[in-house]
Amino acid sequence: MERRAADVDGMSPGVDGDAGWYLYGITLGGTNPVAHGALARGVFGGGPIELARTGDLAAVVQRVPLAAIDAATADQVVGWLEEMARRHHDVIAAIHRERAILPAKFGSIYATIDDLTQALVDQHDALRGQLERVAGHDEWGVRVYVDGGLLRARAVEVDPTLRELEHSAADATPGRAYLLRRKLADERLDADERAARDLAAGVYDRLAAHAAAGLLGPRRRTEPGPAREAEVLRAAFLVRRADSGDFIAAFQAATAERAGLRGEYSGPWPPYSFAGHSEEVSA
Repeated sequence: MERRAADVDGMSPGVDGDAGWYLYGITLGGTNPVAHGALARGVFGGGPIELARTGDLAAVVQRVPLAAIDAATADQVVGWLEEMARRHHDVIAAIHRERAILPAKFGSIYATIDDLTQALVDQHDALRGQLERVAGHDEWGVRVYVDGGLLRARAVEVDPTLRELEHSAADATPGRAYLLRRKLADERLDADERAARDLAAGVYDRLAAHAAAGLLGPRRRTEPGPAREAEVLRAAFLVRRADSGDFIAAFQAATAERAGLRGEYSGPWPPYSFAGHSEEVSA
């Protein structure tokens, strides 16, 4: 969503007194699925959770006191913010269980309800299309790790010149051996990266066959070694709920078939990574 009036890290004064409108996400109109029970408290000690309807769309909102948020964030109350983030997720997850929702970023606050509803009008067609795409789907996160020794062996397969450089460095004079070892270190880093991408692509392609869309995330890069693992894949997938069993089975098979690979998956989640992201890789 654009036209956000303020967020937790950069609060601007509320137009309506000292209150603003906290946005949880965009969904379709209808009855409010979280207007009762514990979820009604939402975040920041605000009022009841409401639906601000504009045509067939609705923003899931809550009126919140800006002064209380300013005071808490100024003191850097990390535990308090973590609790608010959990409540933010709980509301989104409750709606996700009943209908499609495009989750908003934690801390999205509008100064007036008119600002928010106008944003829905301006982006109606795009938002409606995104809701149709994520309806009946969950997000699953995956991470894949490889044994450092296996990755290094794979790197030699990808780039056989590494072995030639090792032999040359072993037989060279001290001065030339130093230069060759420097070159070998650089070549190993490049070969490790190519090997990691090759392993990741194999797993990613297997999973993409069971997903509506996938999104590659930034993986943690560490120099592989015999005693430690290297992360080769971090990704999110948008999976049709009816296909989740096949997706998990494909993930388990893809990581079990090659020795030295270890995988972790999490979900199902609301479609946080697919709420209008422009960098998706469609399956």
